[in-house]
Amino acid sequence: MEEQSILNEMEDLILKINHHNFLYYVEAKPEISDLEYDRLFDRLVFLEKKYSHLKKDYSPTGRVGSDTDNQFPEIAHTIPVLSLDKIYNASDLSKWLEKTQEKTDQKISFSIEPKIDGFSVALYYKNGVLSHIVSRGNGNTGNDLTENIKTIKSIPLKLLSPIDLAVRGEVYIEKEDFLKYNQKMGNVYANPRNFAAGSVRRNKSSEVGKIPLKILVYDGYSESFEAHSNEEMHSFLIQNLFPLNPEILFFNFENKEKVLTYLSEIEEKRKNLQFEIDGLVIKVNEYQYREELGYTAHHPRWAVAYKFEAPQNISKVMGIQINVGRTGRITPLALIEPVKIGGSTVSRATLHNQEYINSLELAVGDTVIVSKRGEIIPAIEEVVEKGEGEIFSLPDRCPECESKLMEKGAHLFCVNPFCKARMREKLAYFVQVMDIENFGKETVKLLFEKKIIENIPDIYYLKESHLINMEGFGDKKTQLILEGIKKSLENPYETVFTALGFDEIAVKVIQILSSNGLDSFEKIIDAAKKNDPEIFLKFHGIGKSTAESIIREFNDIKNINLIEEFEKIGLKTEDEKESRIKFSENLKNTVWCVTGSFENFKPREKALELILSHGGSVSESVTKRTTHLLKGEGGGSKNEKAAKLGIKIVSETEFLKMLSNQEEDLPQKENFFESLF
Repeated sequence: MEEQSILNEMEDLILKINHHNFLYYVEAKPEISDLEYDRLFDRLVFLEKKYSHLKKDYSPTGRVGSDTDNQFPEIAHTIPVLSLDKIYNASDLSKWLEKTQEKTDQKISFSIEPKIDGFSVALYYKNGVLSHIVSRGNGNTGNDLTENIKTIKSIPLKLLSPIDLAVRGEVYIEKEDFLKYNQKMGNVYANPRNFAAGSVRRNKSSEVGKIPLKILVYDGYSESFEAHSNEEMHSFLIQNLFPLNPEILFFNFENKEKVLTYLSEIEEKRKNLQFEIDGLVIKVNEYQYREELGYTAHHPRWAVAYKFEAPQNISKVMGIQINVGRTGRITPLALIEPVKIGGSTVSRATLHNQEYINSLELAVGDTVIVSKRGEIIPAIEEVVEKGEGEIFSLPDRCPECESKLMEKGAHLFCVNPFCKARMREKLAYFVQVMDIENFGKETVKLLFEKKIIENIPDIYYLKESHLINMEGFGDKKTQLILEGIKKSLENPYETVFTALGFDEIAVKVIQILSSNGLDSFEKIIDAAKKNDPEIFLKFHGIGKSTAESIIREFNDIKNINLIEEFEKIGLKTEDEKESRIKFSENLKNTVWCVTGSFENFKPREKALELILSHGGSVSESVTKRTTHLLKGEGGGSKNEKAAKLGIKIVSETEFLKMLSNQEEDLPQKENFFESLF
């Protein structure tokens, strides 16, 4: 085959793949199956490997990312990125529209769109090919984040024509994806914006490519393409397959009453939008009037940001304190000048980790916006004025025991099990969860420092003689503490389990284990000794990392010894609740996965409960151990996987028949469930 023919085929594949990426990631209207898409993609990969000298920089195969550590050099913006002036109510917005109209003395039009609460970037194209992607930075220069951000599949790598173009946009993560991925990472980010900002600054682009980041663009600038208005530029961007905000509205000044309607509609829609917004952006549509209105030193006069009210205030970072948690996680805490937020005085704010600090480019001495956003501990949202300090860097050694810190994901950890800070925090967490009356964190700290309590069992061996002669501990306080400790022995197994503070094993996981027969520490230890994650993965609601955590924690000899000590003390080590009522054993030795929606099972959890109450087991995903897939309306990938694995797919009607003792539909494995143990 001639090279020109190969090149033509490669270009054709690139166009087709880009087209289908746009339909899938932007329009959410795929025209082909995943298998058909994979064939196109695999064919392009094959040709590029065989004819590597013909591979194009703008090929979609280049989005996968690299394991090479990234450096983020500074790059100057071709057009300075200015901030917008802000208004906070409809009355001020109406005045701004009138003032802007009067300044031009012309019939002008405007655009209004939600302001994505994301990470601002500029995309630069040279001769129609993506050249580099730069963070907003200080408005004049930003960091080169090209390799990381081009992993976002909705970003066009090549334009339809060979022009130079600068495009502005916001990188973000959808609310549902934020909750899912942030939980996996230990809830390290306060909000989706900080998650997106931290993600794009990861060291390896291959890691960024695994995160479902998205982008919406809102403006473009080009000397090669003559657009007369924002609306014309939007049409051009759409033609070149850029994802734009679907909620944008264009309106004439005469119809400015539409804006007031739009404001109320967006406020109503806000909670249902897939992305977080922190306000609206209103801009003059026509470019000639933008030029006429001009700029101040800080913002354009032709645009304004309408900000939603939020509980926040401005403060100054006076210092950064490093805390060590019970798991060894290192958490930086900003010490700020006290300010009032939401009716209370705030003097500190969480900084989560180094990625979070880097995303803010935060230094001691910076003036910042602090927001509660429903958080117990407020978070720093953004830097509004830089001080003279350098971006803060976390230490490489534990501030308590000076052990070398280990990096795990986005966090640093002290892995020394005898670190005093970790031991102290474990004790404090246990006392808090067990709700031991009159035994606060300061009491834990004092008794730990005096070596009266050094581990959890020591709490239950405390005597009056240990406390009575200590400063601040009179007869009454001592008796109240001892009574609180004795009372805590009545706490249920679930509470005792939770108080251990095992990584990724929350109350819901404990309930799942108990409902599936693992209702005591002894049973969990026995199951964990098998070192088989599939034992736990078959339970609906338990994922891979949680299964691995269960195996790790319950194979740790220190934890096994601690649980044995609990039995001696009298703490509950098994679930004393009545077992789930079993209506039948019709589903014995079966493992079910459930997908779709049902007429009789609303919510869907009712179907899961029925499976369990008839002797079956449930799994969150389809695996080789799944025996049945209960399929309702809809579904998706689970159907395909079940069919591929030869798993029986059962309708709602068939399922109800099975519950009424039609056992011919059941597998004949005598000891299937038992074999898992």
